[in-house]
Amino acid sequence: MYELRLIVRKAICLLEEKVRFEHGFPSVVQRDGWARTCLQKACENITEWSDGEVKYRYKKFHKRLTADDKYVGEISTLVSFIIHRKLRLTPPL
Repeated sequence: MYELRLIVRKAICLLEEKVRFEHGFPSVVQRDGWARTCLQKACENITEWSDGEVKYRYKKFHKRLTADDKYVGEISTLVSFIIHRKLRLTPPL
């Protein structure tokens, strides 16, 4: 589960950067879409930095993030909620 925790933390950083510097008050739908994109981007970034067995595990996570909508939906909701709490945005639905 360490891998997933690292992906989520990186996605939170990417989403926070997007909200702070690109669009300060995104709609809930827009923020959820960004969270999905940031999760995939975070996994890609970490995969690039990794090597060996670790790289293989992150590739498996990336494959699941691109293929399993329910899985990525649950995780992106968590990321979106954390950003909402951290930046005090409009409440997520």
